[in-house]
Amino acid sequence: MSALDEDIDRLYRVCIRTGAATLDAVARHLAWTTEATRRRVDQLRALGLIEEVDGRISALPPRGLLRGLAADLESAAEDARRRASEWGSLWQQHREQASYLEVLGSDGAAAAADDELLKSAREEVRALQVGPISVPIRDIAPAIPDGFFNASRRGVRFRVIYGIDILRDPDGLAAVQSCVMAGEDARAFAEIPLNLSIADDKLALITFAGDALNARNAVLVHPSGLLDSLSALFESYWRMASPISPASTRPGGQTSDDDNRRLLAYLNAGLTDEAIARELDVSERTVGRRISRLQDMLGVASRFQLGSQAARRGWV
Repeated sequence: MSALDEDIDRLYRVCIRTGAATLDAVARHLAWTTEATRRRVDQLRALGLIEEVDGRISALPPRGLLRGLAADLESAAEDARRRASEWGSLWQQHREQASYLEVLGSDGAAAAADDELLKSAREEVRALQVGPISVPIRDIAPAIPDGFFNASRRGVRFRVIYGIDILRDPDGLAAVQSCVMAGEDARAFAEIPLNLSIADDKLALITFAGDALNARNAVLVHPSGLLDSLSALFESYWRMASPISPASTRPGGQTSDDDNRRLLAYLNAGLTDEAIARELDVSERTVGRRISRLQDMLGVASRFQLGSQAARRGWV
């Protein structure tokens, strides 16, 4: 209850009008009980607005006393505002998520954010794609190009770095190749740390594995130092990653086969011969022979040169 509530106001007005009056007279005038009247009289007397002499209650001049009360209340209000600001900042630092982050805790929210990011892009989308894809890519591939093609028609450029778990899946590799043939600038790198999409340096979406109820969770990152850091992270991986080009023809018109495309993609992504052999289900010796044949075909002496020439010719 405030110091000057409605009951206190009514009591003080009655005391002004009645002059010196007994407690019972004031109670009858207000239609209050004697006990309720006594509580209010004691409150008003504590404020210095009435006095009680010889059992009679009289009002005292209000202006000076109320000005002092108002000053005290203003000081208390200012102190409360200051503490609210200080404590609010402290709470945000230690208990709340940063204002530039939005945590999305469901598959639906993550999918909607992914769609909105593509729709909002006007110049460029950069992405890191880790894999493995949680469902067969053949089940979701028809939905992948929609946002990509819609943005491409608006002139949005796509730069995407794929992890090896996507390239080792034949359906995944086929989907990547289809995006590259449609204009995506794609590269491969063996170790990608997270799934990340960045639209125009204005919005980023990080997705990661969820729980039993949701296959993935996500975090939206708005303009901030964190967004700048994510952009720098992408560019670092972009410089290290190897290009993936649309499959084209070999010299003499013979089309590059799927096994060689996969071998070159794995080689460019940094896999060892042992790892490539496991992925292709062949021996390490077979992998070495295939690499040697490709080197002889292109007239190069090193695997680095092989990767560069294969990318230049559109074999990967």
